[in-house]
Amino acid sequence: MLKYKSKDTEKMIDVFAALAEKDGNPIEIGNEIVKLLDYPVPVLHELLKCMEIFKKYDINRLKEDYLGVIGYITLRINLVKE
Repeated sequence: MLKYKSKDTEKMIDVFAALAEKDGNPIEIGNEIVKLLDYPVPVLHELLKCMEIFKKYDINRLKEDYLGVIGYITLRINLVKE
């Protein structure tokens, strides 16, 4: 059984996207970071690695392959040794 589900992956991605939109507002950034406290640092590092990989892809392609991207990231974060 997987420790992290696709909903966890989506939550982490949503938080990182929200952080990018906060324009340095420390209170709003802090509120978003609190949402990540349920996840160990190595898992968050793996998510960042995956996001770096997908950064080079066209946004329309990522939208088309959304479920595949979420599945790939979910598998990767489940393989992290905490």
